[in-house]
Amino acid sequence: MVNKTFRVGTLGSAPWQELTGDTATRLRELSPADVGRYNGLAGGFEECVSGIWRRAPEGPPSGGAGGASSAVRAGKKGIPPSLKSEDGRRSLCLQLAMCNSEYEVMLVLKQEGIWDNPALWSYYGDMESHFGIIGGQQDRPEAALIEKVVNAIDATLVAECLKRGVHPEGTGAPKSIRAAVRDFFGVRDGEIANLTPDERRALSENIGLIATGLKTNPCYAIVDRGEGQTPAMMPQTLLSLARGNKLRIPFVQGQFNQGGTGAFQFCGKHNVQLIISRRHPDICDQRGDDDSWGFTVVRRFDPEGTARNSTYRYLSIGGKNGVGGRVP
Repeated sequence: MVNKTFRVGTLGSAPWQELTGDTATRLRELSPADVGRYNGLAGGFEECVSGIWRRAPEGPPSGGAGGASSAVRAGKKGIPPSLKSEDGRRSLCLQLAMCNSEYEVMLVLKQEGIWDNPALWSYYGDMESHFGIIGGQQDRPEAALIEKVVNAIDATLVAECLKRGVHPEGTGAPKSIRAAVRDFFGVRDGEIANLTPDERRALSENIGLIATGLKTNPCYAIVDRGEGQTPAMMPQTLLSLARGNKLRIPFVQGQFNQGGTGAFQFCGKHNVQLIISRRHPDICDQRGDDDSWGFTVVRRFDPEGTARNSTYRYLSIGGKNGVGGRVP
């Protein structure tokens, strides 16, 4: 498993998170009291971040979704200490991966001096006017979740193509999804129905949809063995919009480089999303790609000044060409 994307927020009315990758990091199952803290209306919130209990102020941290508060507009300059060293970035990444609510994510970023520092956030898709694209995707959370599974399938097929030294857009690439399933996984006619139960089970290990937490407040994890992205590639791939990355790949379902953003509006009140990715080791061996983990956080900023729409931005280091962190 090489591409890991972890999102926290709500799917409909329930907190959810999506996780893909080859890391051993596991999701903690919260007790009813833990989960209930976030939606409490009275008393202080007790949140557990990476196993450390701490008392937080009553209610979520100030600043709402980000851009509307004076604290966010004023911000702090410079890169926080947590992002200056490999150990610090690794620690921050693991803290975020262990969060089970967007409030926990906000708490971690607040304490690290990141949440209220606008200098560390770049526009998603490298464009300020993207709300029409992102807001015009799926109108139901179920459809948005399905889009994530579709992306996992696409990433897995592209990985198999690259592992064989074939360019996905080249003449030697399969011309359809069925052809790709047949050529890459040995499925007769590319039809899953032609597999035995044991063969289907083995094939299914490439992608997983896992539910954890409470039945009334579940967390969903999507695990895939896709191509993954290097930290430097993330702004042009996982964090891009309308770039046509899949437009000329005939054996994938995605075309427009937009559908994955449809989940944003269902990711809780503040649309927080954590993405962690690493290039597939087999692809790195062939192409000499960076095999480090990269991670970033996507969030919604409220309209600022005379702007009429919200914007989505991702945590970046060194400007728009960097992501939240590079972890060896």
